[in-house]
Amino acid sequence: MNEMMEEFLKDTRQGLAGLEEKLRVFISAPSEELVSLFLKAFQALKKEARDLNLSKIESIADAALLVLDRIGAGAGEVTADNVALLKDCFSALRENLDALDKTGHEAPVPQADLTAQTPPRAETGSEPGRSETSTGAAAMSLNDVAALLVQLDAENLSGCRRLGETLQELAGSHANEEVAKRLREAGSKLLALADSGGDNPDAVLQEVASAIEDATQGEELEELAAAPEPPEVIELTLPADADLELMGEFVTESREFIAEAESALLSLEVDPDKMEAVNTVFRAFHTIKGTSGFLGLKPLTELAHHAESLLSKVRNREIHFSGGYADLALRSIDTLKGLVEQVDHATRGKAMVLPAGYQDLLKLLKRADHERFPENMAEAPPDSMRVGDILVAAQKADREKVDQVAAQQGDEPIGVALVRSKAASLTDVAKALRAQQRIAAGEKSSESTVRVRTERLDRLIDMVGELVIAQSMVAQDATLNAGTHHELGKKISHAGKIVRELQDLSMSMRMVPFRATFQKTARVVRDLARKSGKIVEFDVKGEDTEIDRNMVDHITDPLVHMVRNAVDHGIEPPDEREKLGKPSSGLISVKAFHSGGNVVVELSDDGRGLDRDKIIQTALATGLIESDKGLADVDVYNLIFAPGFSTAAEVTDVSGRGVGLDVVKRNVDALRGRIEITSSPGVGCKFSLRLPLTLAITDGMQVKVGDEYYIVPTINIQVSFRPSSSALFTVARRGELVMLRGELMAMFRLHRLFDVKGAVEDPTKGLLVVVGDGNRRCALLVDELLGQQQVVAKSLGRGLGKVQGISGGAILGDGKVGLILDTMELVSLARQVTSGAEKVELEPAGVTAAQG
Repeated sequence: MNEMMEEFLKDTRQGLAGLEEKLRVFISAPSEELVSLFLKAFQALKKEARDLNLSKIESIADAALLVLDRIGAGAGEVTADNVALLKDCFSALRENLDALDKTGHEAPVPQADLTAQTPPRAETGSEPGRSETSTGAAAMSLNDVAALLVQLDAENLSGCRRLGETLQELAGSHANEEVAKRLREAGSKLLALADSGGDNPDAVLQEVASAIEDATQGEELEELAAAPEPPEVIELTLPADADLELMGEFVTESREFIAEAESALLSLEVDPDKMEAVNTVFRAFHTIKGTSGFLGLKPLTELAHHAESLLSKVRNREIHFSGGYADLALRSIDTLKGLVEQVDHATRGKAMVLPAGYQDLLKLLKRADHERFPENMAEAPPDSMRVGDILVAAQKADREKVDQVAAQQGDEPIGVALVRSKAASLTDVAKALRAQQRIAAGEKSSESTVRVRTERLDRLIDMVGELVIAQSMVAQDATLNAGTHHELGKKISHAGKIVRELQDLSMSMRMVPFRATFQKTARVVRDLARKSGKIVEFDVKGEDTEIDRNMVDHITDPLVHMVRNAVDHGIEPPDEREKLGKPSSGLISVKAFHSGGNVVVELSDDGRGLDRDKIIQTALATGLIESDKGLADVDVYNLIFAPGFSTAAEVTDVSGRGVGLDVVKRNVDALRGRIEITSSPGVGCKFSLRLPLTLAITDGMQVKVGDEYYIVPTINIQVSFRPSSSALFTVARRGELVMLRGELMAMFRLHRLFDVKGAVEDPTKGLLVVVGDGNRRCALLVDELLGQQQVVAKSLGRGLGKVQGISGGAILGDGKVGLILDTMELVSLARQVTSGAEKVELEPAGVTAAQG
C-alpha cells in the first residue's frame, strides 16, 4: 500500500470517529449546522475516493449525500428511516476501510441495497427540450447503421429500403436540426436507390456513408464512454490444474503487452491512421487472448477476443478510431489490466474477483462489433503488393479482366480503372487498398529476451555489492600495501577491474526507462482534460532515460500528483486562455535527462503559474509562517509542500484538498532527491525533480576530516586544490568564500558542519574539494584525500532519521563506516550563502541524530 493510501486511511478513520460522535448528537438534537458539517465531510470523502479509484467508498459517500440533500432541502424530515440509512452508510464505510487496511482492496460487498434505499436526488441541470432519444442514442444507432451500410450490396434493394427507413426515423427523433437534415437526405438517397436503382449504385452508397459520417462527427459513440453502474461482485477461481509458474509468466508478459498497447492507443487518438500503432494494440489483444485461452482464463479470453475484433475493424478501416471508440478501447485496456492483476493475486493465494464493469463492457464491445469483412481479403500473401493480385486472391475479381484493365488503364489509378470497368466493386477495391497498406506496413520484429524474476535480480545486485566490499578490503589490506607483494597486487588490481565491469553490468540490468511512467501520466492528462473540459497537449521528451528500477515505483505517484495539479489548477479553461491571448490548448511537458550523476525530471506547464501572494496569505492564515519578510521566491514556493497546505478556492474531485504534495516531498526526500520550483505568474510553472541515478553502488572519493571518514560521490567532484591565503574571503552576514579562477564560491568547513574534533582548520594547510550540482558549486574543506573506491550505499536507518548534508553510509575497505555526503544539499546551502541570505549553519550531526 502506498503512502497516499495510508494517509487516506488514517485521515478518514479519524474523521469517521468524529462524525459518528456528531451523528449521535444529531439523532437527539437535529440541526442545520450538523447537516452542513456532514455534507462537507461526505463531499470531500467522495471526491478523494474518486481520486484514489475507490468506487465502493465513493458510492457510500454518494448514498449518504442523497439522504443529507433531502434533509437539508427540507424535502424530508429527520425520520427513523433517514437516521437508519445514515447509520448504514457509516457502518458500510467502516467495513470498507477495514477491508482496505487488511487486504489492500475494498470490501467485496455490493452497495446496491444501500443505494437502492436512498431517496432519489432532485433532477437539476438538465437541458430543456432534450429528449432521451436525442444525441447519445441517435449517435449509437447511426454508427450501427454505418457499419451495416459498408457491408451492404448495392443490389440488395430490400436492405437499402430498410436502412433508408431507419435513417428517416432517426432524423425524426434527433434533437439537432442540422444533423436531422443530413440524416433525412441520406435516407432519401437510399430509398431512391431501392426504388429505381442507378447508373452507379456503389457511388450512391459511398455518398450516403459520407453523409452519415459527417452527421455523427463529434457525437461518435459518446455513450460508450459512460461509466457503467457498479455490478455485483463475482468471485473467480483459477482452473484446478493451473500451473502457477506459467500463470506468473503470463502475468509478466501481459503487463508488458498492456503497457505497449496503452501507449499505442494514446498515440492513435492523435493520429488515427497510424497503422503501426493499430498493429501494436491488435497484437497485444491477440496474444493475451491466445495465452489466456490456453491457460483456461475464460474472462480474459472473452474480453481480449471482443477487443481484438474492435481493433480489427480499425485496422481494416471499417470504423474510425475516435471519440467513443477510443474510450471503449482504453476501457478495455483498463479492465484487462485489472483482470491480469486478479490473476496475479490468485497465484499468491488471494481472492480473485471480476473487475467492476466487466459485463457492461462486454455488452458495449459486442454492440460495437459487427459482421466482419471476408478474412481472405485481409490475409493476402505478403508478397502480393498489387491491388489486382489482392482482389484475385480474395476471389473478388477475375484474373483475365484485371489483366485486361491493367493493360488499358493508362495514367488512371488501377483501383479507379477496375471500378469504372466494373471489373470489381467500389467496396471490394477499397478493402483491397486497405489490405495493401497493411502489407506495406509489415510487422515489427520482436527482440529476443530472457525473463528473470526480480527477486533473483535483486539478490544478484546484493551479492555484487558484497563482492565490491570484499574486493575493497583486500585491495586496502596493510600487508598488500607494504609493497612486498607486487605480483599479488597486479592480480588483485586485475580482479578489481573485473569486479567493476561486473558491477556496471549488474546495475545496467536493473535500469529501466521512464517510458512506462510517462505513459501513465499521459493517460492521466488525457482523462482529466476531457473531464474538466480543457484542451491539453502533452509533450514527452527523454522517455528512454534510464533509472534504477527500485526508484521507479517511488517516483511514479509524485509525478502523477503533480500532473493532476497542473491540469486542474495550472492550465486555464479554453475561453480564459483566449482572453489572455494564449492558444486555447494548454501545454504540459515532461522531460527526463541525466545531469551530473543524477536523473532530472522536469514537469512544466504554460498555465497560470503559482500565486506568490496567495501562498503567503494562506501560510500566514494557517500559522505556517509568522512573517514573509526576507522570504525569497524559492522559500515561498516550498511552502506548498507543507502538509494540508492548499490555496484552492474550490475543492475538486481531482485536487485542492491540501494532500498530495507533502507526500510527493516525502517520497523524493526518501530517494535522497530534491524538488525545485520556478514559476512566473500567467506564464507557467516548472517542477524539477533531481534524483540519484541509483541507490545501490556508488563511485566515491574517500576523504578524511579529523578522525572521521566521508565519501564524496566522484561524479560530483569537479576539482580539488590547496588555496592561497589571498583567495580566501570572509564577508559579513554571508560566511566564508573562496576565489577559484575568477569565481567566488561558498566554502564549508566539514569539521564545523559535523562537529569533528582535531581536524585541519587552516584552509591553506588542508584541501578544498569543489563539488557541483549543474551550474552551481561550492568548496568543502577536508584534511586529505585517501583515494577513490566503489562503495555500497546504505541508509542510516529510521533511528537516525534525516541528517542534513548526509545521504547515507557505506562500509569502507578497513571495515569502518564512512558517511556519504549529500552534495546536492550542500550546494543548495551554498546558494543561500552566496545569494546574500543569512549565514546558514547545519546542526551538529549528533544533535540531528538525537532529534531523529
